[in-house]
Amino acid sequence: MSRITLQNLSASFFEKKEETPVFSSLNAVFEEGSVNAVLGKSGCGKTTLLRCLLGKFPYEGTVLFDGIDMAKVPLEKRNIA
Repeated sequence: MSRITLQNLSASFFEKKEETPVFSSLNAVFEEGSVNAVLGKSGCGKTTLLRCLLGKFPYEGTVLFDGIDMAKVPLEKRNIA
C-alpha cells in the first residue's frame, strides 16, 4: 500500500479541437491502509481519475505515491497491469 497524494490534478477530453474538462484543481490525500470511495454519477470522471493514477490518461498537476512523482517514473517501472 502507498500514500497517494493528488495536487492540483486536472484532466480534459479533447474532441474536434474542443476541450471538455473532466475535473480540475483536484486535491486529495489517500492515506496508506485507509478505505476510500470515489462516488458520482455516470460520466463524472471516476474512471478517468483512476486512469490518471495509473498514468494511462494525460493530466496536469501532480500524482505522488509515497512522495514519488509518478510522472517521472516510466510506465514499465510502475508494476501495473
